[in-house]
Amino acid sequence: MLGSTLLASTAVAAAAEGEPTRQSYDVPSQDLGAALRAVGRAANREIIFETDVVQGKRAPALDGSYTTREAVEQLLRGTDLVAVERGGAILIRSRFREASAELSSSGGSSDIVVTGSRIRGAESPSAVYEYSAAEVKQQGVTDLRELASIIPQNFTGGQNPGVGQGPGLFGSQNGDSSTALNLRGLGPDATLTLLNGRRMVYGSITQGVDFSSIPLAAVERVEVLPDGASALYGSDAVGGVVNILLKRNYRGLAFDTAIGASTDGGNFTQNYSAVGGTQWSGGGLVLTGNFARNSAITAGRRSYTAAMNPNATLFPMIRTVSVVASGHQQIGDVLSLNADGYYTSRDTATDAPNQTTGPLTDFGVILRSKSWTYGIMPAATIDLSPWKISLNGVFGRSFSPIVTRVFLQGSQLLRNEVIYDNENRVVEAGAEGPLFDLPGGRVRLAFGGGWRRNELTTTRATVVRRGDQSAYYGYAELNLPLVGEQNAMPGVEKLRVSAAYRYERYDGLSNVGTPRLGLIWAPVRGAEIKLSWGRSFKAPTLAQQLSIPAATLLSAASGGSTVPSGRTLLSLSGGSTTLRPERATSFSATIDIRPPTLPGLAVSVSYFDVRYRDRIVAPVGSIETALLSQAFAELVEFRPSLSAIQEAVSVSPTGLNNQTGRPFDPASVFAIIDGRFRNIASTSYSGVDGSISYRLEFGSRNSLSFRADASYLTSSRQLVPLEPSVQLAGTIFNPPRFRARGGLSWTNSGGVGANLFANYLGSVRDNRTASTYSTASMTTWDITARYKLNGESSRSNWEVQMSVLNLFDRKPSFIRTTSALFEPYDSTNYSAIGRFVKFSLSAQF
Repeated sequence: MLGSTLLASTAVAAAAEGEPTRQSYDVPSQDLGAALRAVGRAANREIIFETDVVQGKRAPALDGSYTTREAVEQLLRGTDLVAVERGGAILIRSRFREASAELSSSGGSSDIVVTGSRIRGAESPSAVYEYSAAEVKQQGVTDLRELASIIPQNFTGGQNPGVGQGPGLFGSQNGDSSTALNLRGLGPDATLTLLNGRRMVYGSITQGVDFSSIPLAAVERVEVLPDGASALYGSDAVGGVVNILLKRNYRGLAFDTAIGASTDGGNFTQNYSAVGGTQWSGGGLVLTGNFARNSAITAGRRSYTAAMNPNATLFPMIRTVSVVASGHQQIGDVLSLNADGYYTSRDTATDAPNQTTGPLTDFGVILRSKSWTYGIMPAATIDLSPWKISLNGVFGRSFSPIVTRVFLQGSQLLRNEVIYDNENRVVEAGAEGPLFDLPGGRVRLAFGGGWRRNELTTTRATVVRRGDQSAYYGYAELNLPLVGEQNAMPGVEKLRVSAAYRYERYDGLSNVGTPRLGLIWAPVRGAEIKLSWGRSFKAPTLAQQLSIPAATLLSAASGGSTVPSGRTLLSLSGGSTTLRPERATSFSATIDIRPPTLPGLAVSVSYFDVRYRDRIVAPVGSIETALLSQAFAELVEFRPSLSAIQEAVSVSPTGLNNQTGRPFDPASVFAIIDGRFRNIASTSYSGVDGSISYRLEFGSRNSLSFRADASYLTSSRQLVPLEPSVQLAGTIFNPPRFRARGGLSWTNSGGVGANLFANYLGSVRDNRTASTYSTASMTTWDITARYKLNGESSRSNWEVQMSVLNLFDRKPSFIRTTSALFEPYDSTNYSAIGRFVKFSLSAQF
């Protein structure tokens, strides 16, 4: 049940039109909910909060002249609550909430602004972790790529710049230097990334979304739901969901400049952004522009890569230009319109010498990419109180041409260009509202449906491969508050049950239905236990389906001693049109503690367990193993018939690739090994996530905040049935078992502030050979200091900030390599950036 001051819409609009004004307040110390209502009445502003959020909290006396926002923030001092403006209203929510409600009755937004639920006012039964753009900026974060690197549940291996070459890294590199999130290390295609609750276009070939395409200056916060959520959002939400929420209501002009470099050399970084916003009666518009560039880091600038060619790129040059727009307009009392749009272009350069000395052009590869991506997201909301109907659409496109030039003895030997052209379209309609009342509150229902289409065109020289994937879907979510404030009893302060179901029908693929059940139980005030069970899925990627099938004839030596001399092997590889969706079953249990006797403290601990089956892989890594192991029996056909050989060769549109050096003789084929993509692997992972925060006010001018987040992960994979499972988490080129980040933030009302954060990355074990060993764990420290100088206008201020990331310049642990051309460290977990010093200057008008 929501408590709020409900004011006439004309009063709210009038307040939104003018500049922030100050007025005198004389509000005695009292219950926080009552104090917020008093401020709302005095200011003619709508202040929205959940009753449960403010229960047990007491507000200090308010005496003086404040703007409405300042008055609310004074009342919230010493609690774990924050105030966020939404469409003329002020929303009060927990700093580390579990997806609390965000109503935008005046904002005209139809976005899913509650990550983890489609119902307004509902809580998610799964943990949701929030990263405020303002707070991470104070910690030295400049863009979303840097933010991705400090999220404990995210694995930085998988479509990220800085991931190197060599065995074990296939699928982790990319040619356009985009950043894709990879929750739990399940792959970027198993993490769903949203912008204001709506799907963004895939990038490159892996079906991951470029998280870094949105500039931080345009973002209000990022929410991370590290749990399966296909019942709400559909395909890809297996590892979890990450929702980027844009600034929606902003008036003024802000500029931000950040310049920095690695102290070991390279990575000279420039980041310039501008944000302009305006509001008018019933509407508003926010525009953001960003330019960023960093120079490359080469092997010659790092002591631990001294054996490599000094010209080899460890971290690429990246140049990015981004524009984001977000606007909304209320039309009458019933209709509201809003639209979000973004455009990003990126140039990147990587040099990869194929020898340890000498110029790149003697023998090496130069890779260049000039990619761009954009998305347009219009939406409309029809207010048929108490129900709301939403209509929204998405159109996005990403274009990634990647040029590879091979040099030999000073001359260009080969030039190859591949173009990945992705498009996505979504049309969706939904409704949400109350059904009836229970003693514990109002039962609410959300339901809807839509159509989604993804397209991928891959161009290599004159070879063009096109594919598309369309799906019709419907969903429903029900929230039942069985016990609430009105019928609470000893041992049951609150009890809520939720259920959701989504059905998707694909053209040419299996249809999928995914349920989710949730329970929230508060045995006492300030403590909640949350349970969630559900099923999720991921449709086959277009790349897995479009990959050109190939039939390759190999000599007997490729199969080891089991292949008689003079015989040959026929190996099949590439994509398949018979692939099915991958499926997962997940369970999570969360304990939230926010003791009323200790305002400002919030503790959350979550256990998770996921069983992921029918994973699509190319299962044959070793021809010899496939021939010897009974586990691969269904993939190998010994002494095939002539018709089987002819059928196998026919799968390749380019014919047989004969690598034996002699004419093809079907009678000599000893076996056919089918290594094409198929649904055959399974993955299991479980672990614990934790978060703790505490905010303390001391004196009248100082506040100290503490926050720590951690994740412990165990995971294993079974490549084919009958094969033993192998450990993933804690092994090289996979996520470490334990990651954590925590620190202190100090703020002085005089404009001075500082942050000190530690990052811990657990060790990984190199098990690629019989002689295994573990790398050292790594702890790095980040420190920032800032000073704000207020201008003469109440809306004008300047701020300077200095940040030192990896203060003590910790370096990656050394690993063995099979070639001096490969990075001698685990580049999926450790960065070559090293100590990074950055200065920033911000101005707001």
